[in-house]
Amino acid sequence: MHQTRSTEHRHALRRDPSGVLTSEMEGSLARGAQLDVWGSAIADEASMTVWRGARRRWASATTRLLASEFEAEAVAEFARAIDLRGGQTWQERLQVELAATRNGLELLRLLAGTLRG
Repeated sequence: MHQTRSTEHRHALRRDPSGVLTSEMEGSLARGAQLDVWGSAIADEASMTVWRGARRRWASATTRLLASEFEAEAVAEFARAIDLRGGQTWQERLQVELAATRNGLELLRLLAGTLRG
């Protein structure tokens, strides 16, 4: 599991958070949580392919959101958290990517905490 402490991100914001940013972060957290649930229920490779596309779109949108408001270290840490690879079978690859999604969600929760104060 990706280990991060919330105190590391206290100064990661570029400026005071707005209500819009908080709302966008909450949306990204919700989409990531949906990906977690969806990924846990995947039963075939075709479904995984569709899920992976949705996961890439979520990761890309979240990276852009973080880059617009957080310092580069937070953005890089998110990129590292969601970029786990491995597994021989589609089932193993799914589990690795699901773990990476959960790592990204953990970091987003910590960063969202900096928005809430």
